[in-house]
Amino acid sequence: MPETITPLTGYRYLIAHTPTREGIFRIQDQHGEIGDFTEEIYEACVGEAAAAGLGPVYHVHSRNNLFHTSGVHWTQLIAADDPTTVHQSGGPE
Repeated sequence: MPETITPLTGYRYLIAHTPTREGIFRIQDQHGEIGDFTEEIYEACVGEAAAAGLGPVYHVHSRNNLFHTSGVHWTQLIAADDPTTVHQSGGPE
């Protein structure tokens, strides 16, 4: 049986969590433009996860991964008209 994702509202980046309470984050600005994952945004994600009572594992979806840390599983998001390739990174072990 597939895992059920629980959607969340009221957060800037946190959009859902997994059954094991891992946060799912979409990094975009107020205009819907996909943004980069930076240390500053990581700190915001940590705060949102804590406020939602989630664990320290994050699934982050952003344009570029400019901040690497354990516990972050990153997936690149690209605009529909962007010809670049989608990459994934599990982060350091």
